[in-house]
Amino acid sequence: MKFDQILLENAGRVGAQVRQQCAATRVLEEDGRVRGVWYRDADGAEHLVRARYVVDASGHKSRIYRAVGGSREYSDYFKNLALFGYFRNAKRLPEPNAGNIFCVAFDNGWFWFIPLTATMTSVGAVVSRELAGEIQGDPEKMLLKLISECPLMAEYLADAERITDGAYGQIRVRKDYSYNNSVFWRPGFALVGDAACFVDPVFSSGVHLATHGALLAGRSLNSFMEGVLDENTALQEFETRYRHEYHVFYEYLKSFYGMHADSGSYFWEAKKVLNSSRPEAEAFVDLVGGVSSDDFTLAGANGEAAAQRVSPESAEQLAHAVHRMVEGNDSLIPLLEAPVFKNAMQESEKVLVRAQLGARFSTERPLLESGLISSPDGLCWVPSVPVRSGRRS
Repeated sequence: MKFDQILLENAGRVGAQVRQQCAATRVLEEDGRVRGVWYRDADGAEHLVRARYVVDASGHKSRIYRAVGGSREYSDYFKNLALFGYFRNAKRLPEPNAGNIFCVAFDNGWFWFIPLTATMTSVGAVVSRELAGEIQGDPEKMLLKLISECPLMAEYLADAERITDGAYGQIRVRKDYSYNNSVFWRPGFALVGDAACFVDPVFSSGVHLATHGALLAGRSLNSFMEGVLDENTALQEFETRYRHEYHVFYEYLKSFYGMHADSGSYFWEAKKVLNSSRPEAEAFVDLVGGVSSDDFTLAGANGEAAAQRVSPESAEQLAHAVHRMVEGNDSLIPLLEAPVFKNAMQESEKVLVRAQLGARFSTERPLLESGLISSPDGLCWVPSVPVRSGRRS
């Protein structure tokens, strides 16, 4: 909620008109184009707002995403359940990591543990849908049972109490949360964030996809509305890049969750997944570090990704970096030097470097056949300039 508040206040600070306690109910369509939204205010009165472009960023419970056309396609692979609640005064990791998120595996799945404030923690279990009946019967009882089955979670929550009142008082269940819409935009209307797609909570991929998708949408809308590109070219760049990033995470997490095939440990027996003779820790690093954005190529206009395994040398370098981190009192420098980690962070690095260097940043290459790259200020798409051979005069 704090993050939501920061985003909301910043939108107002930079010029957006913010209207709270209002729900968008349907879009306004004229001549085959979306030209605004109808919304209902806190008193139940309905209003119309016209817009040059409508972007739906209202999450997986969006009331208007269907107006984009197509259908919401649910994953046949990711059919897990997430069960979560909020606790007060849970134990923390030792300093300097007291505020850090951590995940822990147990036989039925994995837990997330997310410190939200000095005293409040989000705790959630991701488990197989085989437990749906028990969860539906009594969600709180089931969450507490799962905690008791995970020694580390039981330890960290031994002296904590579950929050039972206010906005954080409800035990929440999410199912069928892995999906993507078959269409991300139509004339006058685009989807970003969970309104467009979501894979799985592991590694906080939803936050990455939402913010990355919003960045892509912003560039495309600027390009179209300022007359730099026609709408189809600009928005197709948005959708293809966004869908590519979604499939990168989808395939990566599929390989990660593929470990559940071993009955001895639902998710985590990496050695058997990789048929590896290496120590468990190194085999796990091989799997987690084995796929990155650079290990995918676009396959078709819809941007679906095809996975390619990273080389054993890269996995070895990452495993070595992790060992150096542990031996060096958790310094991140060895990890940052590992090529496979740098590859995985490439898209984020480009955004950060461009923010610092602006027009001086000149190393970006087109991702798609369209040959478009971001403009020097990062606000639009522009054609890339081919590198010419020979000497300059």
